[in-house]
Order: sequence, then structure tokens, then C-alpha cells
Amino acid sequence: AALRSSVATKEAELDGLRAALDVARAEAEAATSDAAVRAAELQSQVEALRAELAKGRAARASDVEAAAAAAQQAQLAADAEKASATTQLRKEHAAELATVQQAVRVGAAALDDERAARAADQAEMESLRAELVDIRARAEAAEAMAATAADR
Repeated sequence: AALRSSVATKEAELDGLRAALDVARAEAEAATSDAAVRAAELQSQVEALRAELAKGRAARASDVEAAAAAAQQAQLAADAEKASATTQLRKEHAAELATVQQAVRVGAAALDDERAARAADQAEMESLRAELVDIRARAEAAEAMAATAADR
């Protein structure tokens, strides 16, 4: 009877341990299930963060591309403005050069006219000098004739 009582006690303890083991298994399964749920939640959060990061990268890449395109457009506009200004300056310089060349031609023509006028004046002066020399020679000849006539 004592042995049966001891066996019954041991069986009761064994049943208690089995029940505790079942509870521990149930708790472990619940904890595992909770951990799996938490892992799934964390994985979902990680995926959401990755998607947000990818969106941010795409937005930055888009911003960089837009900035590069804007910079390229600005450079093209600056180049076009520079080319236009250069063309305008060339036109203005060509017009100024044509005006200066015309003024030089007019000045050269005036100088040629002045030289021709001086040459004409010089020729007239030489003619007048020759005429004066001729008149003096005639006057001297007339005086000589008059002196000769007076001597007679």
C-alpha cells in the first residue's frame, strides 16, 4: 500500500510535470507564434523603410536630373546670349569700321584735293614768277633802250 501510494504520488507528480511541460510547450508555441508575428511586423516595417528609402533616392535622383537639365538649359541660354552678343558686336564693329574707312577715304580725297590745289597754286606762282622775270627783263631792256636813246 505504501508502494502504491508512493507510485500514485510519483504518477501524480509525473502528471503534474507533464501538465507543466504541456503548459511550457503551449507557452513556447505561443511565444514562438508571437515572435513570428513580431518578426513579420518587423519585416513589414523593414520593407516599408526600404520602399521609402528607394522613393527618397528616386526623388533625389530626379532632383539631380532636373537640376542638371536646368543647368544645361542655363548654359545653352548663356551660350546663345554670348553668341548673339558676339554677333551684335561684330555687326557694330563692322559698321564702325565701314564708317571709319569711309572717313579715311573722304579725308584722303580731301588731302588729294588740297595737294592738287597746292600744286595748282605752286604752278600759278611759278607762272607769275616767270611773268615777273619777263616783265623785269623787258623793263631792263626798255631802260637800256631809253638810256641808249637818251645818249643819242
